[in-house]
Amino acid sequence: MTDKKLKKGDRVKRKNRIGTQGTIQEVREEIIGTTSNKQAGYMIKVAWDNGTISYFDPEGIEAC
Repeated sequence: MTDKKLKKGDRVKRKNRIGTQGTIQEVREEIIGTTSNKQAGYMIKVAWDNGTISYFDPEGIEAC
């Protein structure tokens, strides 16, 4: 994932962007790949302070 593990309830913002902050609502682990070559991937659901919801790769957001 990232250097610092992100978890539900953490306050976050988008990396390298000016904008609103949000709160992590869900961290979901997804299996990516074929039967013989499985890898875990993570999707993070963020509820932004402006009322919208987005899904991000952990590399796209950072803790505030």
